[in-house]
Amino acid sequence: MGLLDDLKKEAEKKEAEQRQEGTELEAREAYYEQHIKTAMRRAHAYFLELVDTLNTVAPDVAAPYPVDPVKGAPLGLKHGRYIFRADEQDNPRKLIVACDCALEERKEFYVQTKAAVKRYADLLESHRFPHYTKNELSSSHDVVNAHFILEGPLRLQIRFLASAEDKCIYADLLNLEAQPEKRYKLPPEKLNEALLDRLARMLMHEENQLIETRVSDETRAQLRRKLEEERRLMAAEQAKADAAIEAERRAEEEARLLNRAKRSVTGGLKKILSKD
Repeated sequence: MGLLDDLKKEAEKKEAEQRQEGTELEAREAYYEQHIKTAMRRAHAYFLELVDTLNTVAPDVAAPYPVDPVKGAPLGLKHGRYIFRADEQDNPRKLIVACDCALEERKEFYVQTKAAVKRYADLLESHRFPHYTKNELSSSHDVVNAHFILEGPLRLQIRFLASAEDKCIYADLLNLEAQPEKRYKLPPEKLNEALLDRLARMLMHEENQLIETRVSDETRAQLRRKLEEERRLMAAEQAKADAAIEAERRAEEEARLLNRAKRSVTGGLKKILSKD
């Protein structure tokens, strides 16, 4: 077999691959037109009107997370302007509904112990909350305490991605459920008015879960015990850190008093010696 025959076979192989890709692309486009397009246009129309209405009404809504690491209370984030974006109106394949929640003023927290610092840093990162950290290091350069300076804003977001290849619409949620980031794979027919309304209520914190799941009493009890244990550990760590700070303060005070006494004795001796 000569070189020309090898090249012809390679060309035929590439042409077959291109035809296959073209066939698959046509199939995906047909699926989008027949099944996904209507659902995406429904979501487009719904959220376009919702966002316009919310920006007109400007309801006073507070975001309940992330929390103050000291008091365990919400930070006092307020909903700002609502945002709607789409790649196009007639054949939408990507939609974004969002709201940036702002702090009334920059907040700063002092978190003690390495474990507590890591927990709060991980919490802020999971929510994608803009912040700065000033770590306090030990003599061995380990983080022992930290100042967290929170600036915000906190982004709440729903993103719809049409996937004809996977025969679904992905709904990516940010800061709308207990789990900061969650992806749902929805059959196109599930993106109906009821689901859109539930998503809108989640954006307004009237609902906290897109799809309700039943949890047994035993599971609830386990989760409650786990939460109580985490709180107990945090309280113990905080008490330990407070005790260490108090011990350090007392040691500094004792050293200061001792130095004062030494100076007083030294001064007295100098006076006696000067008289002699």
